[in-house]
Amino acid sequence: MSKKYVLVGMITILLIGGISMGVYAMSQIKRSNVSDKVKLVVDGRVHLVDHDGFSVAYQNGFPIPAFTTWQLNQAQRSYLSLNGDWHFFYDEEKSYSDSVKPSEVDFDDSSWSSERVPASLDFAYENGKYQQKFGSFWFRKVIKVDKDWKDRFIKLISLGMGPKAEIFINGQSVGTSKFGATPSAINVTPYLETGKENVIAIRVDRNPHVYLDRDGVPPGSYDWWDYSGITRDIYLEATNPQTVVKVNVQASQLDQKIEAQAVVLNLTEKPDQMKVVLDPGVNGIDPKTKEVQLEANEVKVVPFEFDVPSIKAWTPDSPNLYTATAEIPEKDILTAQYGAVDVEVNDNELLINQESVFLKGTNWHEESALSGRSLTVEEYQQELDLMKAANANFIRHAHYNRHPYAYQYADEVGLYVMDEVENYWMNVESIQHQLSEGTASEELAIAMAWNQVNHPSIIMWGVGNENTSNNQEHVDFYNMLRDAVRKIDLKERPVTYASNTQHHPEDITRAEPDLLTINQYYGFHGGNAEDFGAGDFEERLEILHETYPDKPIIITENGTWSSYGNRGDSTIGGTEDWQAANFAAHWDVTVSKPYTAGYTFWNFKDYRSKEPYTEADSNRLSAMGMVDWSELRPKVVYEYFKNAAAEGTNRVLNPNFESGTDEWSLSTASEKAIVETGDGLTVKLDSTQVFEISQRTTDLLKGDYEFAATTEGITESTNVQLEVSAKNVDELFTIKVDQDGRFTLPFRVVHDGISSARFSIKAECEEDGQTITIKDVRLSRVLSD
Repeated sequence: MSKKYVLVGMITILLIGGISMGVYAMSQIKRSNVSDKVKLVVDGRVHLVDHDGFSVAYQNGFPIPAFTTWQLNQAQRSYLSLNGDWHFFYDEEKSYSDSVKPSEVDFDDSSWSSERVPASLDFAYENGKYQQKFGSFWFRKVIKVDKDWKDRFIKLISLGMGPKAEIFINGQSVGTSKFGATPSAINVTPYLETGKENVIAIRVDRNPHVYLDRDGVPPGSYDWWDYSGITRDIYLEATNPQTVVKVNVQASQLDQKIEAQAVVLNLTEKPDQMKVVLDPGVNGIDPKTKEVQLEANEVKVVPFEFDVPSIKAWTPDSPNLYTATAEIPEKDILTAQYGAVDVEVNDNELLINQESVFLKGTNWHEESALSGRSLTVEEYQQELDLMKAANANFIRHAHYNRHPYAYQYADEVGLYVMDEVENYWMNVESIQHQLSEGTASEELAIAMAWNQVNHPSIIMWGVGNENTSNNQEHVDFYNMLRDAVRKIDLKERPVTYASNTQHHPEDITRAEPDLLTINQYYGFHGGNAEDFGAGDFEERLEILHETYPDKPIIITENGTWSSYGNRGDSTIGGTEDWQAANFAAHWDVTVSKPYTAGYTFWNFKDYRSKEPYTEADSNRLSAMGMVDWSELRPKVVYEYFKNAAAEGTNRVLNPNFESGTDEWSLSTASEKAIVETGDGLTVKLDSTQVFEISQRTTDLLKGDYEFAATTEGITESTNVQLEVSAKNVDELFTIKVDQDGRFTLPFRVVHDGISSARFSIKAECEEDGQTITIKDVRLSRVLSD
């Protein structure tokens, strides 16, 4: 490039930077005009209001409440579940496009069908009849509100509906839901008639798959399915008008302290002096009481502090949880589950509770073959338990918020979480719009942090994915979202965004976060496929580290696809073996670097996508999962992932013989010798026969390897051998045996491409009837620092 062009480029960057900084300043002015803390003002946006130094998230005229009440079990509160049968109508002819008639009390809905809620209407109703239907879908339900609810504060709470929806009560519009995966609450007290029947109507609007929404996020295309309807629980909650809206808790085992804030509301026309009691729920720690004066229709944040020398840290191995209780005596009680966790970034390390942690994770879409986006509690448990069984310690919530139970269960079983919002595939124009006029991106970030702030499983926040990020607009955009999250999360967990290193190799926004979260598909989407993209990936990692030497790097996406049951050579695209080989190559590069802090496979399960590449499949599936879509059957990559460790990927399938001798080849004589399988392979040796088991791998790259196994029951009369046979193996070194019976055979592959090899374990003895056990078989690459 000539000096002339360099100079022009520099001037252009400065001009663009100046313009975008002006836009950001304008956006700050725009966002400052929000509800004040004394008078509640109806505002449908999610926005922050400062209350004596504490930021509170508001929407629809009051602080966003706790959605952990979805189990309908808070004391001194009353509930009416709206789950169940609703009348349903698809307005294909646009008969009511500009009408509220279906919401009116005397409207005749006798011709409408009856459908259950929650459900994904495009997936569950009439055998998927509405998968490719777009426009307006009406839901209608008649309910009777108990007369005892008179003079109560009644909220209509939806944990997920949309993609966009408008809610009506008795013919009046009472609010909207703009974000299908983000819970919302509406004050419906003025609209419901207690002791009488009321009509609730909801119009859900679904846009075509190819659609640009300038004010929405994602603004255009996205690679998942647009499940529609009332997809999660919906209910009415009635409280005293003097109520605890939310409790936020920050707990630290390192500092042995708890700080908590009770957000209280006086939704009456009279001022009142009230007591607020907070019990942290820690043994040996007494509750504290504060008296506060609330004016009519005022919100206050009541802070508390506790010294808690006995509090235990939350970790995946010991997910210690506590329940804080905030109470306005004789009026309202609200509980909040929390844990003590401290997250920080120090040089190249991610520290959790002051211990260096490597995240072994998977991305996850919230959907199932039976329920679409409307998963049952049992389905959440099944999927997260499968992740734990694969030795994962981390989930990335790609690319939207989950049902509250998903966070609750991650807290309970001990899984780290990266929560994320839908700022996805945004170009510069979309980013500029969100900075200057739009509010959706910031609203989602605020709602995410506010709703999930108490969950100890969340160790970082994601505010964007694969946006066009090498520009000053994106720097300002990221900083705006990060600042909004940090106003809420007083624990200051890392805030980041996923950057695509291939589409955007240069990215000036990477200078902003404390750590780098990187998506890459070298060898699959571009790059050299002859080594599964490992060389290109390693080169990019080194460049990133040299550019940002003090930032740990986490791989937030990497993977390929395979059809379940399609086995074959690892050089054949679409086979399970090819998918596993790609994972092995990229995992090995990742864990070989001292500055990496995690690897996240894409994706846990095959998933549905509205992108054109899935049109050939009747279920619109992307087959990039480590388990299949319909039955959650593990693919080969699941086994590779499960046994991957800091020393690299184990290329042995079924290394502990948990499923008998599946994946192993045995001679006829060897089969007769097997005594037991499950926790290793136990065999009874015969002096006249050699016992032999073997397995073949087709994904060895150039480098040094070790083939190892543990054997128990070895005596002087027993001979055990490990063998590797392959034409590209240059040298077999001497077998080493340690005092614990661990046999290790080092060898070297010299071929520049991909090699295959057969590895075998042979055993023989001089005396009949001797029993040995073989387990922990491992074939892994020797990784250099």
